[in-house]
Amino acid sequence: MKGTSSRLDESLAQAAQAHRFWISAFCALRVYYAAFLRFPFRFGWPFLGFALLVAGSVWYGIGPAGLNFATSWRPWIVVGRFAIVGAVATLFYCATRGNRARLWHRINLLALKDARNAIVQATIAQASVADENALMQRVLAKADKFLQQDDAASGKADRTVLRLGMFRVSKVDHSRRA
Repeated sequence: MKGTSSRLDESLAQAAQAHRFWISAFCALRVYYAAFLRFPFRFGWPFLGFALLVAGSVWYGIGPAGLNFATSWRPWIVVGRFAIVGAVATLFYCATRGNRARLWHRINLLALKDARNAIVQATIAQASVADENALMQRVLAKADKFLQQDDAASGKADRTVLRLGMFRVSKVDHSRRA
């Protein structure tokens, strides 16, 4: 399938399981690395910035000072310090971006699970409503059939009506039909 990366999917799935800080940070870096391999231009610019920081600091900071790199190790210590500071900043940025992706993936997995449960519940409710509708159709069909039968007598039966407040009690005498 175009547009997917098994390494990125595996990294996200493993990172979603992580809960401890250092394990989560390492997983976040793995997620960022997998994303970098999948989208090198989008995720590669921090590394380009790191390289430009080190090269620029050597070019503009150390170069004009006239330090001799060939005979002394002290200028290399300065370059190493710039490289360490740049690497720490770059790794921190990569870890925070990877952690954000890790957390969003975890939230997405929970939302996906909840959505699937909601779909199952909705399907069950729809089946229940369909069963109730079928039962109601059968009851209404029987009532309609009953009401269409012509069992009415040719004449009206005598009735004795007794009213008690809002209640009405009637007695029908079927023996005297007209």
